[in-house]
Amino acid sequence: MDQDIYLIIGASGVSGQAAIQAVRNFKPEAWVIGTTSSDRDIPHCNKTIQGINFKDADSIEKIVASLPKNPTIKMMAFIPAKGRVAMPATSATAQQIKDSVTFSIIPMLKLISILKPEITVCHSAFIQLSFLREIYGAMNFTKYLMDDLAIKHPDKLKVIRFGVFDSTALRGILILFERAIASGFVDENNPVAIAWKKSGLSLENFFKKIAAQSEAEAFQKQFDTPYRITESRDITKAYELVLKGEKAPIINVIGNWIWPDNHLPILPPTEQKMAETMLPNLDDYLKLI
Repeated sequence: MDQDIYLIIGASGVSGQAAIQAVRNFKPEAWVIGTTSSDRDIPHCNKTIQGINFKDADSIEKIVASLPKNPTIKMMAFIPAKGRVAMPATSATAQQIKDSVTFSIIPMLKLISILKPEITVCHSAFIQLSFLREIYGAMNFTKYLMDDLAIKHPDKLKVIRFGVFDSTALRGILILFERAIASGFVDENNPVAIAWKKSGLSLENFFKKIAAQSEAEAFQKQFDTPYRITESRDITKAYELVLKGEKAPIINVIGNWIWPDNHLPILPPTEQKMAETMLPNLDDYLKLI
């Protein structure tokens, strides 16, 4: 098949569907291929590659074998991410950080080296905001590394840095955090846990409330329009900017506030030191992309 391909790795969730919608808006006739860990077809894809889980050693080979020979990949979105969460960033161990990077970044770099997409997009978060650092665990450092890679390789990699939005992944993290609190795994002095217990709200509603307050407080002064929580349509708009050739390595998205960025998040000294000393060296992968 001699046709441009838009490859969405992990296409079944909210952000994957938002990426597909952006492609359809940009080029309605585009050939979209999506992957999923399930055995079901993904809506709005021309082809679904099922049963892809990056815990499996053959996941890369399965994706490549399911594509045409020597494909032209106009854009690859790499969405899967996994790591130890439901704990503060400062509690993450070097092994937990390595495991998260092994699942969330290294497969992306391997696919880039094999498929040579014109541009690759991955997802980050506003980890400079304290409420995220208190629950996002090892994933804080994975997202920091994604930002760093995009800044160093903007011609090959873009990061969309999202505000908090409603998703299965967010609900899963909050369920784990609530269980960790109940079991005593989370320190009793954890500020998010303390504030939640005082609030009288469900953890999900409380978290969305503090996310909204933190995001608005951090960024409202940059914009004339009022804050609102991020939705799938905002993610779609960010992807459309990538498809139209956005030069900045990072696109920030909080509701209808969408702006380019080329800076790493500023972390507290302890987390910054951890990022500098505990993130694995990826030079062997980067020299191949």
